[in-house]
Amino acid sequence: QDNRIRRSGGVPLASHTVSTRTVKNYKTELAFHSKTSMTQKAIPKSQSREVAERSFRGAFGLACMIGSTHFIPVDKEDPDVRRELANCKNPDTRMLYDIVTEVRQTPVVPVKTHLITSTDETNPYHFVGSAKEEDKHKIVLADSVRQSGSYACWVRDDNSKAFSGTRINTTLTTTAARTLFQPVFCVAGLNEREMPNHEFLVVKVPGLCVSSGGVLVGEGCGYVLFTRDTPGAKQEKFQWYHETVLVPGINHHRLEFDEFDASLNSEIPEELRAVCYSDGDPAQVAAFDSTLEMLSANKIMNNKQNASRSAVEQGLDCCPIFKIYQAELPKRTAKYRPPERCPMKRKIRKAMRKEAGLKMAPSKTEAIEDFLCVAGDVLAKACTPHNIGLGFEENGQIDRELELGRYPSLNAIFATFDEFGECLDERHDQMNIPNDVDRDGNVVRREAGINQIHMKRCLCYNHVCTRLRSENSTN
Repeated sequence: QDNRIRRSGGVPLASHTVSTRTVKNYKTELAFHSKTSMTQKAIPKSQSREVAERSFRGAFGLACMIGSTHFIPVDKEDPDVRRELANCKNPDTRMLYDIVTEVRQTPVVPVKTHLITSTDETNPYHFVGSAKEEDKHKIVLADSVRQSGSYACWVRDDNSKAFSGTRINTTLTTTAARTLFQPVFCVAGLNEREMPNHEFLVVKVPGLCVSSGGVLVGEGCGYVLFTRDTPGAKQEKFQWYHETVLVPGINHHRLEFDEFDASLNSEIPEELRAVCYSDGDPAQVAAFDSTLEMLSANKIMNNKQNASRSAVEQGLDCCPIFKIYQAELPKRTAKYRPPERCPMKRKIRKAMRKEAGLKMAPSKTEAIEDFLCVAGDVLAKACTPHNIGLGFEENGQIDRELELGRYPSLNAIFATFDEFGECLDERHDQMNIPNDVDRDGNVVRREAGINQIHMKRCLCYNHVCTRLRSENSTN
């Protein structure tokens, strides 16, 4: 190519080798620039997510839902509440309590923090062995870095070993009391050859758990789920999760914190109401419809968060747990520890051998074993009480004052939510709440029907108006 350039009368470009010191100097200069910053991973956001995360209507709807479901009416003002709010330094906390009391025309108490839960899942890719960190940097806006605690800006890329491992779903539930339910791991999408005898298989593994805050849920056992790539498999998984993990976990917290045994009592008192948050995954929405009667009987309010807004509302997305989990997993491996020197690997193999219906490839089986051996240690590092609490503080479900830490801290009006079960765009219009707009200034509306719950703004599944609209739509 150089000869061709010379024959045509041109001069080839000279190649220059830039020293490592020069590269570092330029990186440092860019990093200290007022408008830019250096980061290792960044992903673009869709327009709908960008609009939703900055939606005033979305924030207003969340304020209404929290005000409606996080306070319990009582006959007489609780002396502890009166004393705490009298010494409260955050005016928003006192104002929120006063507005709810005025709207309901009765004293209220906040839902107990150990009964406010957030459920979410992540899908890390795991292979046998550990990965080496690569020095990759990208230039991003400094504002993006400052907002990284509230927005889901960072992800890890699959590396060159993408064909020697498997993706394993991890489902976590945390509470505003900074405790953690037992994690559930799921290997999804298996074909008929890999799992010929079952479509949904549960393997119970002793010791596969993480203790948090002194509350050990699940008798020291963990679960590994295997599902086929059949329609409805994900919904079946969530139904199983509600029946086996969510409801027993909440009742276990009632026993540990309040000495109330739900198995010995016919009815759970209103002061032990629980509030459960989840995103709008269609399979999860369908699972809530199937288990709603059971959840209502256990005094569990089911709140769906705003569509495309989980990054600023979901407790597990507002804290660094998933970031630490995704970043640390590739660095850990049990590859070089034989079962006789790794009790967890021995327990996993023993539990999986009992299920004769599993016929996966050796490489996939080895990747699953390696993942399960290290996942508990990584979760113990990520799911510290401090990290768990950050998520509930960031989304405003509890205040940041250490001596209180149980009151929602929001400066918003929510009195109309109780009437409708959700904040409709029509109601926002009546109250002159500004419309959402995209980057080009175009108005963006969310007017999904009752059969598109996963696309709607936040709502309460248990509310009578939500159930009536759903029944009318079905009929």
